[in-house]
Amino acid sequence: MGIPIRLALTLLSALLAQGVSQTDGTIAGRLVQRDGSPAANTRVMALVVADPSLQVGSSVMSIAETDAAGFYRLEKVPPGRYYVTAGFVNGPSYFPGVADRSLAKVVTVAAGASLQGIDFVQVASQKISGRVVLLPNSPPLRDGRGIQIRLMDANGLAQFTKIAPDGTFEFSAVQRGGYGAMVNPGVNMIPVQIVVEDKDITGIELAVPATRLLTGQVTIEGEGRVTRMEFAVGSSVVNAFVPLRGDGFGIMLPEGEFPIALSTSSPSGYAVREFTYGAVDLLKVPIKVAPTDTNQLRIVLRPIDTP
Repeated sequence: MGIPIRLALTLLSALLAQGVSQTDGTIAGRLVQRDGSPAANTRVMALVVADPSLQVGSSVMSIAETDAAGFYRLEKVPPGRYYVTAGFVNGPSYFPGVADRSLAKVVTVAAGASLQGIDFVQVASQKISGRVVLLPNSPPLRDGRGIQIRLMDANGLAQFTKIAPDGTFEFSAVQRGGYGAMVNPGVNMIPVQIVVEDKDITGIELAVPATRLLTGQVTIEGEGRVTRMEFAVGSSVVNAFVPLRGDGFGIMLPEGEFPIALSTSSPSGYAVREFTYGAVDLLKVPIKVAPTDTNQLRIVLRPIDTP
């Protein structure tokens, strides 16, 4: 009597799964700073070596994050040759502790191998540390989506770090350049601008402000209607256009003073003729959002082919 088809398929799936687990390998080690301290909460990746000349890397095969002591473990790595990298995509450190990929040491993973001791130094090791402060009437930070600190460079590449229970945070390995730091996600605030040179930066304060729902009206010269817009708030794009009724809208903004404009791609096909907040011309000066304001936003749009 033969094996039922359903049971045969189940056994085949189990064998295939077992084969995959036996074939894949792991890479584990520790990442440290140049001073020997652990590089905590830092992204580590296994990149496929596509060119035997060691000049070109290919796809990300496995990714992990170091723990508080700097240890990492890359799992489900198929047999092959890999670069092990850490930190920013546009400025990584390569095993065994170099910034130049041509000097990187290739790690070879055999079927089912468990490679230990792939330890190396984080080359870009400037630190940024500070504290999150909740200003009066600011919304509480939500725990459900994993609130973190986002550090974004001028090219839009970001790294994240966790907020400690006492509100402190630290990025353990940051290369030179300009960055915007803010609490993310779900927090309306203007990024704090930070310039990293050749030393650690401490005492950064990320103040989470109170927010207000500002209402306004959109007027379109001629025929037409918009249902969604994006606002450039400071150096961020806020996709927060919420239709209320008719041509009315609302946008949640932090209290404070900052530049605001419609993003260049929103709304498509229209140019901004007027953008005001009460009597303030927002095409010329920043907006000031105060707790007791009763002003409204007003936007006048014209089709792009209209002079």
